[in-house]
Parts: sequence; C-alpha cells; structure tokens
Amino acid sequence: MLTVNDGYQELLDKDASAALRLTQSNRSLETARASISDMVMTRSKEARARAEAGLNDARENFVRFMDLAIAAVPEPGELPKLKADGFSVLTDTCGAAIAVGRGATSEAEIAMVQQLYLTLCQPAFAAISPRFTSITENSLRTQSKSVLTFQALSVTRPCGVWEQLLWHSSLSRASAFSQFAPGWSNQSSRWLRQ
Repeated sequence: MLTVNDGYQELLDKDASAALRLTQSNRSLETARASISDMVMTRSKEARARAEAGLNDARENFVRFMDLAIAAVPEPGELPKLKADGFSVLTDTCGAAIAVGRGATSEAEIAMVQQLYLTLCQPAFAAISPRFTSITENSLRTQSKSVLTFQALSVTRPCGVWEQLLWHSSLSRASAFSQFAPGWSNQSSRWLRQ
C-alpha cells in the first residue's frame, strides 16, 4: 500500500511541477513580448541592444521551462504543440518586427516596425497566452480532484488499532473545536490529514 501511496504522490508532484513550468513558460513569453515592444519603441541603440538581450534570455527560458513541463508529465498531450506554437510566435510571427527593429533609425522605419509589431506580434501573443492559462487551470483542477482522491485513499489505509484510535480522536477534537472557532477547521483539518 505504501508503494501505491508513494507512486500516487509522485504523480501529483509531477503535475504540480508541470503546472509551475507552464506558468513560467507563459511568463517568459510575456517577458519576450515586452522586450520586443521595447525594441520597436526605442530610438537608442544601447536600449535596443538591452531589449534584444532580454528577448534572447526570455526565448531560452521559454524553451527550457517548456521542456521541463513536458518532461514532468507522463503524457504530454498538447504541450509539444504549445511549445512549437510559442516558439513560432517568437521566431516567425514576430521575426519581421525583430529584424526591422534591430536597424530602424529613422522615424519612418520606427513607425513601420511599430505597425508590424501591432498587426502581427501583439495579436499572436494575445492569442497564445490564454492557451497556457487554460492548460494550467485544467491541470490544477485535475490535480485538485486527484489530491482529494489521494487523501481519501490515505485515510483508509490499513494501520494499527492505536493509530486508528488516535486518528479518530484527533478528528473528533478538531470538529468539536471548529464549532467555537469557525475558521480553524479549514486550516487545521489539512494539517490533521497529513
């Protein structure tokens, strides 16, 4: 029974890790979006170079976090496609704005690169970000249901008579105390189940 318990806990940990990595990947995309925006808005070569360095870091972080998310789950499902789509936004969809933004010096060039960013880049980021949120929320919802099932299985595990008596005694005291301190049961019942 402990082997099943440990295996199930490992699956829950991997789901939590994947959700965290997805959130970090989405954050890396948002950092890349901000860096591209800085590149196309600035008129200073130094600021443009800093923005491009930030973009490169964000791109590397995006790939790294997506790889970690994919590795964390037994069945990656739509994660590889999400990674490919996110990378495509950074390299293909925004590629023209980035390339023109690197060398834009005149007001006409800056206006053109800003228009490229607004018509191609920005909508692509706006479209992909909710996909990350949706997958993360679904993962957390599934994980929450799994945690409840895991806790129910953990409570029913075979154990000694004294452990059972101690467990039920603790629950009885917790429920009696919660009548006098209403907020207490939500916080402490989680502790009692651990």
